[in-house]
Amino acid sequence: MTKTKIEGVEVELWMDDSGKLLLTTVGSLSLDMTAIKVLPDNLRVGGDLYLQDTDITALPENLAVVGNLDLEGSAITALSESLSVGGSLILNRTAIKVLPDNLRVGGNLYLRRTAITVLPENLSVGGDLDLTESGITELPNNLSIRHSLSLYNTSIKALPEYLNVGGNLDLRRTAIKTIPQGVKVSGRILGSKAA
Repeated sequence: MTKTKIEGVEVELWMDDSGKLLLTTVGSLSLDMTAIKVLPDNLRVGGDLYLQDTDITALPENLAVVGNLDLEGSAITALSESLSVGGSLILNRTAIKVLPDNLRVGGNLYLRRTAITVLPENLSVGGDLDLTESGITELPNNLSIRHSLSLYNTSIKALPEYLNVGGNLDLRRTAIKTIPQGVKVSGRILGSKAA
């Protein structure tokens, strides 16, 4: 057993011979650029969890993060159906291709430069949805984003009939030519020549 301070939070760490990390924490946990390959099931992080540029390929079952979950540039290829994120979920530059059904993100969802082509019908995002330069090709019907939606430099050619954006809608460098009547945008529409 090792006692250490990570992100100013005292935690107890155990690592078994296979590299599996066993820990208990109530604050933020930063494991960026570490050799850790496996996280324990039922892990609950009371703050943020940083896993940038790690070799972790899968998240544990029943992972709950009260704050932000940052997976940018990590080896993660899929998300668990039981994932819970109270803050923002940052998946920029990951190999993730599909989001799980019923994914709920309390803050922003960042999917910049990912291979994701479609979003689940029942996606819930409490902040911004950033799809900049992602592989996204279509949006689900009845998508509602509490804040801004960025489709900058994506292959999307049309918006769904009913889209609700609580902030700005960024259409720059897209092929979108028309905005359906059922689309509601509370902020500005950027880069649109659509009427």
